[in-house]
Amino acid sequence: MTVIYVYRFLYLGFFRPADGAREGLLPKDPPIPMMVAMVATALLCIVLGLFPGILTDLLPGGTVAHPFALAGLIESAAIFAVAGVLLLAVRPLRQPWPGATIDIDALYIRAGRAVTWFSAVPLVHIAGAIERGIGVVVARLKHVTANPTVAIQIAGKTAVLPLMQAFLDPSRSQVYEEDLSYLKEQYPDIRTDIWGGGYGVIFISIIAFLYFILDVVW
Repeated sequence: MTVIYVYRFLYLGFFRPADGAREGLLPKDPPIPMMVAMVATALLCIVLGLFPGILTDLLPGGTVAHPFALAGLIESAAIFAVAGVLLLAVRPLRQPWPGATIDIDALYIRAGRAVTWFSAVPLVHIAGAIERGIGVVVARLKHVTANPTVAIQIAGKTAVLPLMQAFLDPSRSQVYEEDLSYLKEQYPDIRTDIWGGGYGVIFISIIAFLYFILDVVW
């Protein structure tokens, strides 16, 4: 596997024709920031290669291996030699290709384009829909909290209205519906008696709970 990796490195780095070379279009030099980054990386590789102790000394247990040991140099030279022979052996088999050589990075390019498209189109719409939904919820909560007592009464009367229309006579249900319509029209400025919103049941429940506590304690 190491030989195959080195062969691929040699081919892509030194023997693969540049895009547009067959048409006489040579690639332009990269911008200055890219050249500075490449030069800095190359210098860092050279420094770490000449002085490997900068990194090996950071290992918890240290290491006895040395990159310039004779065995390591022979092994590296053998790998490059075999990869070079393989490159020369398969060179006559490579036929001229009218287009660009497709590498594995084509998948990364397509994935990047998909992510860019998703971020620019669907994600924007999803974020907008979420923002509109939150705005509607906040507006509803703001409307309800303007007069919570009346809002509870309106919600309760609205829920009970179908039952009133089904089981009561039309005159009483009509009065009930008119009362509900009046509450909706005057909301949130209307002020009603707190006992008219079902708070009597809550008061009775509190009294019963206190009676239970006193009975248990005493």
